[in-house]
Parts: sequence; structure tokens; C-alpha cells
Amino acid sequence: MSGAPRHIRNYPDLTWLGTVLGAHGMNGEIKVRPETDDPEYYLETPAFFVETATSLNHLDVEEIHLQKGQWLVAFAGVTSRVEAEAFKNARLLLPDEQLKPLAPGEHFQHRIQGCQVASTTGEPLGTISRVIETGANDVYEVRHEGRAFLVPVVPHIVISVDTEAQKVVIDPIPGLLDEESGK
Repeated sequence: MSGAPRHIRNYPDLTWLGTVLGAHGMNGEIKVRPETDDPEYYLETPAFFVETATSLNHLDVEEIHLQKGQWLVAFAGVTSRVEAEAFKNARLLLPDEQLKPLAPGEHFQHRIQGCQVASTTGEPLGTISRVIETGANDVYEVRHEGRAFLVPVVPHIVISVDTEAQKVVIDPIPGLLDEESGK
């Protein structure tokens, strides 16, 4: 049985920071793919919440270091490869107050999903269903009444993002909202 959550759960005050890839070595160390653009910032983290398919547990970190872009984590009480493998696909979460402070204009992606999108004139356009990373800029997938359209996250199109109010205002360029541009 895998530690993977059956359904991704959202928590109002916890943020997903890593995904367990599996065991590393024979002594219970766990290999984790960081879900952050600054994995070094979290190398002093004393504990994580670990979400498996059936539970959410607070585990103390004995040691954490970065190797080839992945965290290697030793949790207190996890001392064998078999115990470590039980966490495969689990999520590591942190309370929001322990997250790296964001720069102005930055937002956590998971807080953008579910935001309502409106035009600069106030017209409701839909709900952000996912954030797509393209390398150049993110793209919001917006769904409304059975159709979807993509919004490039660039300053002249995305005018404001208010994750507290769950609202994004865009100035759609010609063609962005055309029926044939939807999925």
C-alpha cells in the first residue's frame, strides 16, 4: 500500500512543500521532491506534517539535506527502509507561518487555484482550475460553464491577484475569451 493521498486535500493553514519519492538507503531516510523554488530555505525545518492516504501526522526531523535537487530527510522514529517505503507518495506540509516570506507580487500556486476570475469591467469569467508552469511564465486554466481558456500570467493581462479574497482580475486580450479558443 502506498502512502499517497487518494484525493488531494487542501488545508486552510498548511502548504504542500514536498512529495516523498521513496526510501533512501537502509536506515529509514526518505527521498523527497521539493515543491518549492527555494529548497535550501527549508533545510533547518524542525518538523513536517506528513499526509498519507489515511492520516496526517506531525513528524520531527532529525536531519535534512539537499542532494541533486532532492531532500534527504531522516524523521524521528523512522529507522528502516521498510518504514520509509510506507511514506512513498506522501506529501510533506508546513504551517503557512513557517513558509518563506513571498516577495511583492508572488503568490503560492495552491492559493490561486479556486480563485474567481473577473474582467476589468467586473464581468465574471470563471474559476482558476489549475496553474500551469511553462518555464517562461505561468498560465492559469480558467473554467466556466463547461469550457476552459488559458490566461498567460503577464502584467498587461493579469491586473491583480488577491488570494485572501480569492479574486483575480484580468484584462483579456482580443481572442482570449473567444469560444473557439476554449477546450
